[in-house]
Amino acid sequence: MSLRPGDLVAAHYLLARCDRNGVARIPFTDRVEAAGAAGFAGIGVQPADYARSKANGLSDGAMAEVLARNDVELAEIDGAPWWPCDSSIVSAQDEVLRVGERFSVRLLNAAMPTIEGDGPTDADLAAGLARLADRAASVGMLVGFEFLPWTPVRDVVHAHAIVSLASRSNLGVTVDVWHHSVSGDVTQGLAGIPASDIVSVQVTDGVRDASLSPLAETMVGRRLPGEGELPVVEVLRTLHAIGVRTPYSVEIVSLPHRHLPLDDWAALAAGSVRRAAAEAAAFAD
Repeated sequence: MSLRPGDLVAAHYLLARCDRNGVARIPFTDRVEAAGAAGFAGIGVQPADYARSKANGLSDGAMAEVLARNDVELAEIDGAPWWPCDSSIVSAQDEVLRVGERFSVRLLNAAMPTIEGDGPTDADLAAGLARLADRAASVGMLVGFEFLPWTPVRDVVHAHAIVSLASRSNLGVTVDVWHHSVSGDVTQGLAGIPASDIVSVQVTDGVRDASLSPLAETMVGRRLPGEGELPVVEVLRTLHAIGVRTPYSVEIVSLPHRHLPLDDWAALAAGSVRRAAAEAAAFAD
């Protein structure tokens, strides 16, 4: 894997222009070409999106060829099936891990699921993540545990406590700037997390809308850095100051920009994140 600290990864949602059912409107090949033209070093997919691409006739070989032609890596798979651990989950994991091994994918993102009622204990969650991390390690993948404000694991401190319980060297926390910013703790808790325990950073700005559910809000309210109300540079500055040196996964679902040609949108998103990251690094150093 050749991704370097500070490299940009076009997260699945950035270029997919998904419909209301989460189905990508933009084919994989077009996304890779737009990402490469904008200087992204990597791109992300979701398991169902990969499966649809295959069903539409795009083979692994064809995917590998378009990635190589555009100097882009398949860098992350977003949406690891990991909870609960039963036979259907293990079967779904098998396919995801096969893709990870085939394309030397760096990161498997495991978001905290929405769970009704009391839900599992932290120990249960840690055990599930540990099982996933052990399986991912066999194909050389990192696992990022992503906390979500509408789930029982709402902030970086809680997510890190679960990762610490799991105690796997290839397991860490995914910090999404939106989710972290709305959790209520911008710097204090984040500054106490060891840099080695943060394996992925998802960059976005956003505008809040209290009339929407938290999930809907994060899907329609994201904006380019500098166009929203989130403390993007402050979060990135804190991450840089504690020593986090991961690639930046750009996860922006911006409805106001959907009229733009895909190449223009990719270039605009990449430029805005590079400027925010440079400003954060300059202040942190």
